[in-house]
Amino acid sequence: MNTFMQKEVRLFFQCEFRAETCGLATYFLMTGFHAIHVIVGLILFGLILGKTLDKSKANFIENTGLYWHFVDLVWIFLFPLLYLF
Repeated sequence: MNTFMQKEVRLFFQCEFRAETCGLATYFLMTGFHAIHVIVGLILFGLILGKTLDKSKANFIENTGLYWHFVDLVWIFLFPLLYLF
């Protein structure tokens, strides 16, 4: 069973980037940047899991949550733009 990210990575490496495929290059640029931001968000969540939660880390936790929801919001607009139109 393949996950969405596995399929995207496979597609990314199978694609040939040429000047004629500007639309495809834009697709991979947008999904690639989004994937990088998702990975950063997962790393931040991993950092939170390794720490004891107290008041001194409240800002870090809050900002990580805001970052994650921003990345999610971007995907809510990016998915229909790329896959439904």
